[in-house]
Amino acid sequence: MHEVHKQNLTFQSLHRPLRYKFFNTLGSGLDAVGLSAIDLEIESLLEGARKLTQLDDFGNQDFYVPLTYLIESLRTESQLNFVGKYLSKNMLTELLSERLRAQQYFQSFPEVFSEKIYKPLFVIGMPRSGTSFLFNLLCQDPNSSWIKYWELHTPSQHFFQGEKPDYAFAENALIKKSSQYLENTKRLMPQLDQVHSIDAVGPYECFHLLERSFVCHTFGLYANVPTYIEWIESEYLKTDTQLPIDLYQYYYKQIQLIKNLRNWNDLGAQATSTELEKHWVFKSPVHLWSIDNISNTIPDAHFVHIHRDPLEVIPSICSFIALGRAVLSDQVDLENIGKQALKRWSEATARALSIRQKDPSLKVIDIHYKRFVSDPVETIRNIYYQFDYNFTPELENSLRAYISKSRESKRGQQNKYSLEQFGLEEGEVRERFHGYYQFMNSI
Repeated sequence: MHEVHKQNLTFQSLHRPLRYKFFNTLGSGLDAVGLSAIDLEIESLLEGARKLTQLDDFGNQDFYVPLTYLIESLRTESQLNFVGKYLSKNMLTELLSERLRAQQYFQSFPEVFSEKIYKPLFVIGMPRSGTSFLFNLLCQDPNSSWIKYWELHTPSQHFFQGEKPDYAFAENALIKKSSQYLENTKRLMPQLDQVHSIDAVGPYECFHLLERSFVCHTFGLYANVPTYIEWIESEYLKTDTQLPIDLYQYYYKQIQLIKNLRNWNDLGAQATSTELEKHWVFKSPVHLWSIDNISNTIPDAHFVHIHRDPLEVIPSICSFIALGRAVLSDQVDLENIGKQALKRWSEATARALSIRQKDPSLKVIDIHYKRFVSDPVETIRNIYYQFDYNFTPELENSLRAYISKSRESKRGQQNKYSLEQFGLEEGEVRERFHGYYQFMNSI
């Protein structure tokens, strides 16, 4: 077991503000004498969300079982400190509250289910493999639609207040709330901007929509929850039969909700025909597990699969996980993180390639990371050509401007980490990804 504050760990330098230390010390003392009011019990969390929203319909109850497994893992495996318990309870309560508000919207505005998501493009690949850069480039197209960070938390409670829905007021409230949340997160994780920059009004990956079903690998970033992760992989993501939770049906409904909400802008004016015809762009590494489920739910789905050497990707993933878990726990087992990351993402890539081999009708383009970063504009041009999107001079200018700005902002940055820090060896990684290396050499 390695304590995360030791100076020999060059991949991060954990910063904890004085307020964090004080709150954690005080809370730990209250825990020790049984006076802490923070509990992770499912009925308490459900009731907390009901009180917060004054709503009681969560919609489909299939989320209950995975949430139960997640809570049990958090309680028994994660070694949460007091701040960790506090933040975990807030996170779960907020996700449940968002389910309640989404269900109210579905009931109030059933026309939401008529929204069409045109020719969606999913960026997939392992974390730290260039998915964010590729995604942000694709979002530079004025003829594309994408989810803004703040929109992931829609609909806001403010939308339902008053005699009629007020989109502008609800939007401003959520932008303010999301910006404040990001500022608080950066105080706890000053390194966040170096490894994963987030803007409240900018494009962001869509895993949060899966978290509302409580079936998502990202919970393993925040905390060590191995039993929960193994359970969702065996029960939800590795079966050839219909999923117990119709995961991507609910995901798709939430995208329809976001699109429908945009129609309330400008005093409820309907979107223009140009807006309706824009293609959508989504991104999250967790989609690697579910290419088949996405395609079954969204037959018009297109995929761009980016590939990078696992020897570069795995230690970067481990570093990112260690950084995230260190916020909620005083103990972060680096070797365990290495073991989990190697297993998880070697299996995810193998599953994705297996799905693609079984169903050649899937619309997938493969991108090699090194060729992509050497000429990103040409990469985007080829994607557009193969998928019959319209590559315009305006888009090319936007791409070149974004690339120039991105390279300037990253000048001088160095993220330091190694396989050895996480108990891994090069030969071990090559062996686990043997089939993947063969595939990468073929593209």
